[in-house]
Amino acid sequence: MKVLRITVKREEDPHSDISHLGTYSHEPREGCIDRAKHADEGAPVGAFGYRYFIPTNHVPYNAGDWEHVTGKALAAVIKEFGSTVKAAESYALQDYERAEAWNRGAWCMVGVVAVAEVEVNGARQTIKSPGLWGIESDSGEDHFKEVGEEQLSELRAILRELGFKRIPRAVGV
Repeated sequence: MKVLRITVKREEDPHSDISHLGTYSHEPREGCIDRAKHADEGAPVGAFGYRYFIPTNHVPYNAGDWEHVTGKALAAVIKEFGSTVKAAESYALQDYERAEAWNRGAWCMVGVVAVAEVEVNGARQTIKSPGLWGIESDSGEDHFKEVGEEQLSELRAILRELGFKRIPRAVGV
C-alpha cells in the first residue's frame, strides 16, 4: 500500500451558481437593468434571450443597506460616487457586467481539489480531498495556492486515516 503521486487540480465547477450577482427575467422590476440599453452595438441580448437583469443587491435602493458601513468608509464612498444612491447603482451595474462576462465565458466557477494516486494490493486507485468549489476562475493565484494548500492538508489527513505511512510531496503545486 503506497501513495504514488499527489497533485492539486483546478476543475470547472459543474454546478456554477452566480445568483449572488442577480437573475434574468423577461419582466422588468424596480431596479432592474434593461439589457437592450446596455448591450454593445448590434450585440444580441444573450442569456437565454432575457431582456432584464435583476441585481441581487444594491437596488432598489435602501438607505438601511449602508448602516453597517463605518463613517470613514461611507465618506469615501460618497466622495467617489457623489451619494450612496449613485454608489448602489454603480455596484448593481458592476454585478450586471460581471454576470454578462460569465455569460460570454470570460470567467467561470471552479473547484480546487487535491488528488492522490495510490496503489493497494497492485490496484491503482484515486483518492480526492473534498475540494472547495464555487471559486471565481479569475481569482488571484495567491488565493488558489492557499486553497490548494488547504486541500492538500485535508487529503493528507484522509490518507493517514486510511493507514498510509509515507505521503510524498505534491507535484505541480
